[in-house]
Amino acid sequence: YNGRLYQFNSQTKKVEEDGSAWVDVRYDAFDMSQSVDGKEVPIGGKEGAEGEAPFKELIGKTASMHFQKDGKLLEVAAPPEGGAAPPLDKIFGQMEGIFPNHPVQIGESWTKKVELPVEGIALKMSADFENTLIAFEKVGKRNCAKIKSVLKFSLPEGAITPQGGENALNISMKMEGGGELWQYFDVAEGMVVKTQGSTQTTSTQTVTVPAAEGAEAQTLTNVSTIDMRF
Repeated sequence: YNGRLYQFNSQTKKVEEDGSAWVDVRYDAFDMSQSVDGKEVPIGGKEGAEGEAPFKELIGKTASMHFQKDGKLLEVAAPPEGGAAPPLDKIFGQMEGIFPNHPVQIGESWTKKVELPVEGIALKMSADFENTLIAFEKVGKRNCAKIKSVLKFSLPEGAITPQGGENALNISMKMEGGGELWQYFDVAEGMVVKTQGSTQTTSTQTVTVPAAEGAEAQTLTNVSTIDMRF
């Protein structure tokens, strides 16, 4: 998730009449290291071991999670004691865009609109998925549903730093993009085992520098495009 590794085991404990399910998720390992342009990305504003510490405390602990039948995470009913808030709610929350809420046949399509969290800021990205069940294929020994997802996503322009008074440096950003994903879903174990695809994201960041006395404020804008293939 976001270039970081969460290793966990999950076990379905109960399936309700409406098709929703209760799943116990046990945290096994974390690798929170991440870098951009050779620079380490802080975790919650903290670097290195200090940033990883709250996640390490979760290893071996279990969270009880409630999922709707289309994969939407409804709640984390019993988060583990101590440590950070369960990060798996962000990971599993993204799965909502993949699955239908009704049986589908090969060649049939369905659409989803979801909100995705953006790490480090309060804004949420909206994403539109158009999914199609292409075929059933083997991935190793696994019998998988091959799902094609065409997506468009956007992050509306908004502040990512607090105002902090008249002398604060104000930063805002907006983002938009799209792509195509191929998801391979193990129908027996209920999990995505392989993902391939590409996305293109255009990000616009605007920085407003407070004006000195008798001068005008300066506004700097940076536009960048990122192509990803995986």
